[in-house]
Amino acid sequence: MPQTSDRIQQLWQLLLTIDAFTYESRPGEQSKTDWHGHGEGVVSLEQQHDTIHFVEQGWFQLAHGARVDTVNRFIWQRSARGVHLSHGRRGAPVYLFELVPQPDGTWCSEQQHVCIDDHYWGTLRLTEVGFEFVWHIRGPKKEENLIYHYHS
Repeated sequence: MPQTSDRIQQLWQLLLTIDAFTYESRPGEQSKTDWHGHGEGVVSLEQQHDTIHFVEQGWFQLAHGARVDTVNRFIWQRSARGVHLSHGRRGAPVYLFELVPQPDGTWCSEQQHVCIDDHYWGTLRLTEVGFEFVWHIRGPKKEENLIYHYHS
């Protein structure tokens, strides 16, 4: 397994190639959100030194038929141990967590992000064409699993 700094550089170079995504929402039995379906979109990159902004625009098709336009901004920042991930959709960036490389080749959030009563964490896995990012969200009304596939 390559050293942490080599893995950070490898992920960083991959992030710079991404221009599209697909995703699927698979709610668990305890979910009360009705956020079940699939979507896709494009990613525009904005890079500043050790920061990359993923500006995402796309759509999400709910299983019951409604289609929703989506807009998101994720901010990736290099750190000594991995990559920090923040969310920037509603103004000032909100720090989510640090993704740290694992011995099995994945990248996992070291801690969970807490938003009111909901807990968010993620796992990133490199693929042949980009990477998969799986969000896990748990809370009083949420048991969500969002599976993103980013590619160029």
